[in-house]
Amino acid sequence: MSNSRYSNQIKLKEIGSVGQLKLKNTKVTVIGCGGLGHSLTTYLGASGVGHIVLIDGDQIELANLNRQFCFTENDLGKNKAEILKLFLKKQNPKIKIESINNFLTVDNISSNLMDCDYIVDCTDNINIKFLIHDHCYQNKLNLVQGAVFKYDGKIINFPFQKDDSFCWRCLWSEIPKVKNCNDTGSLGPVLGIFGSMLALEVIKNILSISPANLGTEIHVDLLDYSILKNKWKKNDECSLCVKQNLSFTYGIDELINFEVDSIDNFKEIYTIDREVNILNKNIKYIELHDIKSLFNTNNNQEDKNKILLICKSGNLSFDLVQNLRKQGHNNFYSLKNGIKNL
Repeated sequence: MSNSRYSNQIKLKEIGSVGQLKLKNTKVTVIGCGGLGHSLTTYLGASGVGHIVLIDGDQIELANLNRQFCFTENDLGKNKAEILKLFLKKQNPKIKIESINNFLTVDNISSNLMDCDYIVDCTDNINIKFLIHDHCYQNKLNLVQGAVFKYDGKIINFPFQKDDSFCWRCLWSEIPKVKNCNDTGSLGPVLGIFGSMLALEVIKNILSISPANLGTEIHVDLLDYSILKNKWKKNDECSLCVKQNLSFTYGIDELINFEVDSIDNFKEIYTIDREVNILNKNIKYIELHDIKSLFNTNNNQEDKNKILLICKSGNLSFDLVQNLRKQGHNNFYSLKNGIKNL
């Protein structure tokens, strides 16, 4: 390894040649190649983290370009992880970059998160965040998690390799209902700042700088630059990290596995969004209050027809199907990403 590329940061006493070698020998897996993932991975790569794995099944859209600066209009329709990999390879040819061009699911999470030193969650889906969190806890994988809501952001360091680490289930026994940036909007510089903070947090973890931040939630409001640090403690009633009820986390299977990528293999397909019906007249429009007319009173699950619900973005149908399944209607499914998968 030539240190001339990194000569400026090697001057820092916390890094030096020994620390630079630690960065080189570290493997970081990044889940989500959107706004957070962009600044995170560009700084990890530029700093000489030797092996970066990118996971994202999403495709690049024009609306991404205000905050996902590694993409151009020539990349529209291409996979985010693949294009970001090409960018990072040009940025620093001395490091290893891999891409996994699929979404993380219950079925593939174990194989995709193997043999890495740190996992960084840059996703904006609360269900996926809990899936990642629960998997990392059970397998004692160090997790750094980032989330942004408008001008606010949070970073949490979960040192799950330590037995006394608190977990998210200490705060929420059930997955909370939250909105993502597609619902609330997002500004590029905000995501850039928090992505950079994530990169710094990962580097500090690798080099054992400021270990006091481990197990701490850092909350920053960029409108007034206020900073709040919460050092969470274990909840004595936590079903996961205290009672070690590992089966508790698998309830998320129901939340994730009802999303499908294609309308293939479905005979009954309905949309709760008139715009979808206008785009495709073969998809029947149904009012929300008429959904109950689709209920099958037959208690034999195998005899129920599979029903696919579609909306424009995939968010409303996801929420609706999640609630329907909680009521026992497990033959309902949602089309992931809505009309993009038609």
